[in-house]
Amino acid sequence: MNASKLLVTYSIQLALDCSSRSRHNMSVKDIVGELRRKQKRIAELISELAGYDEKRRELAKLQAELRDVIAVLNGDSGSGVVAAKPKSRHGFVGGKRAKPIQHGSSVWWTAKVLFTVGQPMHIGKIIERIAKDSGTTYEKNTVVSNLSRYVKFKDTFIRTAPNTFGLIDFTTDPDPIEQLKFEKNSQEHDR
Repeated sequence: MNASKLLVTYSIQLALDCSSRSRHNMSVKDIVGELRRKQKRIAELISELAGYDEKRRELAKLQAELRDVIAVLNGDSGSGVVAAKPKSRHGFVGGKRAKPIQHGSSVWWTAKVLFTVGQPMHIGKIIERIAKDSGTTYEKNTVVSNLSRYVKFKDTFIRTAPNTFGLIDFTTDPDPIEQLKFEKNSQEHDR
């Protein structure tokens, strides 16, 4: 409620209070004293509300500055325009991946397994290997769906046969963001 509406509301309430008290034999001096106390309280509330408006403006300015800093950290050129979040919940916008593969996700584990093995694998073997290495079990349909999205946009993965996936480039670590170098060990690969 803004200050002027508060003043009107409080004045109406004061008038009602005074009229009911006058019926109870309040003196004019008492009514005037009550009126001055309430006017003083109204002035206090108005000054408090003015402080809130100033704090709101300061908060909005700080939030805008924070958004600008985040934009710069995310690689924005500092144009003052903050990049919008990707429209796709799957991370692909306009046919390109908008964010890195999330560490620990089924896609990340698949990339790790394929890089370690060094050759394409059937989805069943991939899921077995992920369970062995991570202790996490993923549903086949979920992993196939996730990988198919990457295959569709020719990003990171290829499909070499039905339900068989490989990396586009087995020589490049698929997780440069984390700077993890997976050890290649094709001896552990079960055909």
